[in-house]
Amino acid sequence: MTVLSDYEYEYGIDRRLINASNARVVSMSIDAKRFDGVDKQVSENKRKEFGIPEDAFVVGTVGRIALQKDPETFVMVAADLKSKISNIYFLWVGDGDLREMMIRLAKDLGVDDRLVITGRQESRSIPDLLSAMDIFLFTSKFEGLPISILEAMASKRPTIVSSDTGAA
Repeated sequence: MTVLSDYEYEYGIDRRLINASNARVVSMSIDAKRFDGVDKQVSENKRKEFGIPEDAFVVGTVGRIALQKDPETFVMVAADLKSKISNIYFLWVGDGDLREMMIRLAKDLGVDDRLVITGRQESRSIPDLLSAMDIFLFTSKFEGLPISILEAMASKRPTIVSSDTGAA
């Protein structure tokens, strides 16, 4: 049996809902201090690394490019926003099986020139990558506890979450 906090563990033991011999706590949290004070120069360097102009407005996300994360909706939102905001770019931090579909859809909708897919990144670089975003867009179809939302909020990024997620 796995529980997500010491409180749940103690609660379960006290009420005999779980057995101490086969229960353990698995913390689902982040170290918010990792996201404090990312230097502005780091943000500018990340944008430059991915060919994003310094003065662009960047909408981004972090996650696998997989059905669950709904990259199709991300690209459709990108197309809609590009028609309204002239200097906008879209940054997807991650990679996955639906990458080629995402690229084709972006091309079909005319946003391929504004979509940057970083590929897989080390977790230690996530604070720097989030600092390159102006807004965090979370389009997942379903999630348990989406760590990337916690990380975006720890980075003080305005966060937009799909109402279909189950996490909203």
